Amino acid sequence: MALSNLNVVDSTSISNEQKRVNLIIVDDISWDTTPDEKKKHIKMVEKKINNYLRYITSGQVLDNYPESVGYGVTIVIQCKYPITVKVREIYSKIAETLRKKDIIFGYFIEPQADDKAESEPTIGSTETK
Repeated sequence: MALSNLNVVDSTSISNEQKRVNLIIVDDISWDTTPDEKKKHIKMVEKKINNYLRYITSGQVLDNYPESVGYGVTIVIQCKYPITVKVREIYSKIAETLRKKDIIFGYFIEPQADDKAESEPTIGSTETK
């Protein structure tokens, strides 16, 4: 699954230790594009997040994972490509909004093939406490 398939939850994991349902958005679209394409990209991200929120608030997540009753929810964007400073700012605002709904939001950037010096993925969490 990927960002372009807006009506599908890309990936889910359950952390019994942390008592969280982790919903993952796979963003496989480059941010190295024109300003208009960047706007379309962020709109897709927003639509996908809104669809995930409907999945949560409708109770469908509990229908699919009844063992997660009482668990918190995390939405994570798995970015295939580096994000821009502007996108980081947008993600920070999204995190603030979702935190008010008791949902943790974060992202991580997959290591790039040409990043020989980095063996670990760049992790950027917008989680605030």
